[in-house]
Amino acid sequence: CAKPFSWQDPVKPLLTDSDPQRQNPEQMEFEGSGGPFHVVVVDCGVKYNILRSLVSAGCRLTVIPAFSTAPDILGYKPDGVVFSNGPGDPERLPQICQTARELFGNVPVFGICLGHQVIGRALGANTFKLKFGHHGGNHPVMHRPSGTVEITAQNHNFAVDAATLPSGVEVTHLNLNDQTVEGQRHKELPLFSIQYHPEASPGPHDARKHFKSFVKMIQAAKYGTSVPHPSIMD
Repeated sequence: CAKPFSWQDPVKPLLTDSDPQRQNPEQMEFEGSGGPFHVVVVDCGVKYNILRSLVSAGCRLTVIPAFSTAPDILGYKPDGVVFSNGPGDPERLPQICQTARELFGNVPVFGICLGHQVIGRALGANTFKLKFGHHGGNHPVMHRPSGTVEITAQNHNFAVDAATLPSGVEVTHLNLNDQTVEGQRHKELPLFSIQYHPEASPGPHDARKHFKSFVKMIQAAKYGTSVPHPSIMD
């Protein structure tokens, strides 16, 4: 986007039939349209269904241009910040990485796809170009703490180098095809990201729960409780 805008539309039912069994299961899982938490989305090429999913999870959204600064973002007094998906090589986005770095510890942060790579670089890790890239809706990803597997939708050509992540960051998810990093979280700060797309409209929907995890993290930070790291990536 060229200038900030608000977004209010939630995920809509796929059908208009009143039978709840025929509604979109993603809409049924979330509690409502919008909510008490103000979230700023840094638009690096955001998919509209990410915005819809955040609203359905309980967020009021302000979407802002990709090269907004940390003071710009904090001026909105957000309860949380999302760095979105988008095209390109994260190594060529030092300004956005610096903005993310300046936000760490000031506000809960969630990254998706390119946003995940930006957060990785902001934490001090390197990124690299995959030989073929990950594309399509059938990529198996394992949540390391539990051993459970999600089938995920992916569309990216770069990945975070796990060997270069600092000791304070945990790799939470691995791609079972090539063992690349698919999820990471800070062990102390309210900060996590995933490489794949939790909002995929046609599915699979295994990963849509991460929007609720982000809201739980915001709740914990806003109301002074400990950040619920054990459940953040469940």
